[in-house]
Amino acid sequence: MKGTMLYGPRDVRFEERDTPRISKATDAIIKVSATCVCGSDLWPYRGINAVEKPTPMGHEYCGIVEEVGSAVTSVSLASSSLDRSSPPTTLVRTANGATRPRANTENS
Repeated sequence: MKGTMLYGPRDVRFEERDTPRISKATDAIIKVSATCVCGSDLWPYRGINAVEKPTPMGHEYCGIVEEVGSAVTSVSLASSSLDRSSPPTTLVRTANGATRPRANTENS
């Protein structure tokens, strides 16, 4: 699958990414219906903040829950999910095959 990655100022690449999977009991995989680039994504894009390593772009999205870990109780399969504040860590598969950060279900 493909995902949008920031490598450095004005260096954005759409590239192959690993297929997301549940790695912790608190993970959820979301099929993203819509997403946007947040203003905080623009600081490193413009070169104002350093980019230490390739970083997934975008962390504001909505979608449908496709899979959940065994400890997830705040969302269920086929339910809607919205997140606008999770830092990019684990990726989820989007409707068009791109990837986005996973939802934070630990403290929901």
